[in-house]
Amino acid sequence: MEAAVQEQIAAARAALEPMIADGQIPSSDLAEAYGTTGQIYLVYSLVDSAQACLHNAATLAPEDFRWNYYLGRTYHEDGKPEPATIYLAQAHALEPENLPTLLRLAQAELELNLLDTATEHFTRVRELEPGNAVAHYGLGQIAIERQQSALAVEHFHQALASQPQATALHYQLALAYRDLGETAKARSHLAQRGVQDVQFDEPLMTDLRSLVRGGSLIVYSATHARAAGDLDAAIAGFRRALEIDPTNNAARLYLASSRIQRGELVAARQILDEA
Repeated sequence: MEAAVQEQIAAARAALEPMIADGQIPSSDLAEAYGTTGQIYLVYSLVDSAQACLHNAATLAPEDFRWNYYLGRTYHEDGKPEPATIYLAQAHALEPENLPTLLRLAQAELELNLLDTATEHFTRVRELEPGNAVAHYGLGQIAIERQQSALAVEHFHQALASQPQATALHYQLALAYRDLGETAKARSHLAQRGVQDVQFDEPLMTDLRSLVRGGSLIVYSATHARAAGDLDAAIAGFRRALEIDPTNNAARLYLASSRIQRGELVAARQILDEA
């Protein structure tokens, strides 16, 4: 990692470790120190270390919304919906009308096939924000699971109306129209399919940007652009990071994987050879 990042992580650990050893530090202060260190690990995708710190923070301060949310989200992004629902449910109990928490919780429940509770939470989001694209998308997925293709089409169209840039929705519409026997509409949406999924704002994740040091901010932004399906912005970001620091092999590998994702295998091979 860049020297600035190494120094930042070392400083966080240097502040935390004496507090752990002290044994007399108030739980709230120790939780804050664990949580802050977990945030720093999280921003650099050091997931295991982030989860360990955030777990300690949430245990010491279970009433603190932040640590439950970060922990639940991290487990969800790590492909572990079961523990994700535990911490997201705790975050939801602390802030019942927080939209990102409701959406993350409903998504994790859907992945666990908990359709009734997922429906309840997606519906609550719609009550709080009627045009929410992610809620409509989730309800459309549930309708597909329940073999209610006409209802799924309705929800997917409402999601697309809210986020026309979410081109991945066209594929879902194509499948739903195919199930309804409407072949022409299915082909039309299949031709329009893309990779950008529906998105929603997560203020706590945006807050992490202030923790990023050095050229890592560009890589951080580019990885989020890639996760959102914006490969052009991601590739431009990784290239810019390499212009700043040609030795940044992390940016180089992210760039190669983005080119692979776009089907540009020759270019990706050249980048990997450089790495």
